[in-house]
Amino acid sequence: MSTQLKLRGGTTAEHSTFTGAVREVTVDTDKNTIVVHDGTTAGGHPLALETAGAVPDPLVLTSITGTTVTGTTVDAATTLTINNWTVTESGGALYFSTGGANLMKLDAAGNLDVVGNVNTNQTIS
Repeated sequence: MSTQLKLRGGTTAEHSTFTGAVREVTVDTDKNTIVVHDGTTAGGHPLALETAGAVPDPLVLTSITGTTVTGTTVDAATTLTINNWTVTESGGALYFSTGGANLMKLDAAGNLDVVGNVNTNQTIS
């Protein structure tokens, strides 16, 4: 006879107020996904379904503090936006733009094209 494992479960709303034990695993019955708990975070950490993809598109972040990233938009295809700057990959080159204008292009050969002045031997602080 086989052994069956049955995990505790509940709705997304129920999970939002539940703080499970460290390494406890539950099932979110609304999202049909597993939730891993750390003993401190209400709602735990839902795991993505294979059909949902590992990273939302676009992934939205807001700032980087130590190892915590929040406030930046990362389009899974080719674009990274940080505040007023956008970095786009196209045809093997990176384009750096702000205010809707491309200001720099770095190609795969290492060539850098710049709109405006290039200061050399400067200290950046």
